[in-house]
Amino acid sequence: MSFDQSAIKLCGVVVKFASRAGVVTALRDLSFDVKRSEFVSLVGPSGCGKSTCLGLVAGLRTPTRGDVFVEGRRVNGPSRDVGFMLQKDLLMPWRTVLENVIFGLELRGKAKAEMRDLAESYLRSFGLLEFANAKPSHLSGGMRQRISLIRTLLTDPKIILLDEPFSALDFQTRLILEDEIWSLLKSEGRTVVLITHDINEAIAMSDRILVMSKRPGTLKREITVELARVAGSPLEARNRLEFGAYFADVWKTIDVDLQLRAS
Repeated sequence: MSFDQSAIKLCGVVVKFASRAGVVTALRDLSFDVKRSEFVSLVGPSGCGKSTCLGLVAGLRTPTRGDVFVEGRRVNGPSRDVGFMLQKDLLMPWRTVLENVIFGLELRGKAKAEMRDLAESYLRSFGLLEFANAKPSHLSGGMRQRISLIRTLLTDPKIILLDEPFSALDFQTRLILEDEIWSLLKSEGRTVVLITHDINEAIAMSDRILVMSKRPGTLKREITVELARVAGSPLEARNRLEFGAYFADVWKTIDVDLQLRAS
């Protein structure tokens, strides 16, 4: 795949780090790319290096060997092109909702009127404008995650990295947020990489699923899905007849790996 089509490209990446047991290889000869406006999920056994991959793309980690490119440029540190949304919302409890969502814009020196207009527009789209002056402690988990996403989007990154952002939520809230976030990110043409241990979530939301091997992590298989794109939303994707077949396919790939790990 040529760089003009790739938002993200990893080429022969190796990551090693020191531990009490010696040198640990987290990633081994990992190569993949993500097209612009594509939604890709990384799945695999715990400890296979999924979060390390996101750290590399975000410029928070440096590969021991190999190259990482974002928008055709070698990654040498954090980039404004990349936004990161974590499992924990990391909202500042002493700031209001509005003050939390404009924090990234404040760091960039945006005009106050511009910050407020952008923030209120996103809060309105998520039905949260009436909570603009509330503190995070007064909000539900789902509302807090919506605010965390708005804060990320306001800095206008081309690429959004999602590190298990729904894992702490109840099932109903997860389904609603999957739909809301997928629809918004798709409508804005963002490139998305999601880490999840929930195979159903990966199938429902993704254009492609990248299955990683046990540590040292490498690409074991890629599976094209695109159910949400065809069905119109992740929730509708779950109702497709082929959904179960995709689950069995992904699980079998991971399950074989788990059996090898246990033997």
